[in-house]
This record gives sequence, C-alpha cells and structure tokens, in this order.
Amino acid sequence: MSASILWHNCMPTVYPRVTGALPKKPVMWSGEVFLQMPDGERDTRQWRSNHPITCDQARSVLVRLLEMLIGEHGKDAAVHSGLSCKSR
Repeated sequence: MSASILWHNCMPTVYPRVTGALPKKPVMWSGEVFLQMPDGERDTRQWRSNHPITCDQARSVLVRLLEMLIGEHGKDAAVHSGLSCKSR
C-alpha cells in the first residue's frame, strides 16, 4: 500500500492533497521540493529516507528542506513552491 502527498505553497491554511491510504507503520519515503522563479526557472531538491519513518517525519524533513531552499534564494524570490512525497 502506498500514498502520495502533494502540497503547493506549503501554507498553514492550505492542506496537503493525499492520494491513497497513509501507512500506519513507518515505511520508506521519497520526495521532492521545488521553487518556481518569476522567469519560469524551477529549482528542485530530491530526498529519500534511508530507513522506515512515519508520514509526519517525512513531511517534517521535506518542509525543512524547502525552508533551506527558500533560504538559499530569499523569501520573496519564488512565485510558487511546494513539495511532493511518496511512500513505498
């Protein structure tokens, strides 16, 4: 059983879209975060867990990775951002 999570702009008032059933036990996760720049350029980072973790742990890692990516470019540099992750 696997699940996919897509979260655009990662705003507290915007909830992630979940496809499939979230695993109740820790599983392996992989994901990607992205920033879309005004000129259309897209900067992405990919991540994969190296041991089974919970959905909340995967989300926390990807949100932190997105925060680091925003820190590299500046808070107002991107026009769109988001993350996606999938369990195995």
